[in-house]
Amino acid sequence: MDSDFFDIKSSKADLHSWNNIPYSKRANGIYLPNSKVISLHSGWSDMHFHMFNRPKYGMFLNFYDVKDARETRVQSGDPTLEFNMMISNQVYNQLGSLQPTKIQQGFFNITYLPFVDSIVKFEKDQFYCTMDVHIKDVLLNELLLDFPTVMEPLLTAMIHK
Repeated sequence: MDSDFFDIKSSKADLHSWNNIPYSKRANGIYLPNSKVISLHSGWSDMHFHMFNRPKYGMFLNFYDVKDARETRVQSGDPTLEFNMMISNQVYNQLGSLQPTKIQQGFFNITYLPFVDSIVKFEKDQFYCTMDVHIKDVLLNELLLDFPTVMEPLLTAMIHK
């Protein structure tokens, strides 16, 4: 796996390596059966991404096993409308030029990627779990039929980035 999934840079310019080393399940977290798992390793954390891809959406359960505090800047590799929910723990997140916000457990963001950078502050010796849902164009166009007043401006804005 390479950075086509997303690109990550840390505040200390750490090297990150993609691989598909199997994830050893911990007591905390939830799992998607039969999902592909890819991992991103560095000296400060191990990140595991469980991917469940469907024709109209992709779902990702993400596990971050953080050993040392870092601020990261992440940018998506593909354009998508992303719903991101904090399942366990809490982080400070800054999207684009907005102010950093504490994303508490159960809170969520909806963002159009890759045009918004996500800056996240991870704390030392913490475990984080998030769920991302990437909504594909097929589903967005179906939603346009049911919710035209909401979807038309959104789709227009996405076309113009």
